[in-house]
Amino acid sequence: MQIVRSQYIIYKYSVETMSLYSLTHRKNMKYISEKMLAILERLSEMFPGSSYQSRLDAYLSTKGITDAAQLENYIRQFNSHKESYL
Repeated sequence: MQIVRSQYIIYKYSVETMSLYSLTHRKNMKYISEKMLAILERLSEMFPGSSYQSRLDAYLSTKGITDAAQLENYIRQFNSHKESYL
């Protein structure tokens, strides 16, 4: 009976410890994710118009796109020109 009770106590505290660790880990990961998002937002404010998406949007806005096939073609053209500049 004593062995079963001690196993139960060990199990109980192990589960509680893991739950506490898991909760702490999730809070830390959330904090890190929020900080990284804040950094990325700040960088995008510091360097407006230099992201891939903003350059692609500017390029596509000059085209008269009427369907999805044209859109895909222009995106492919944009990407191939981008690679040639590198």
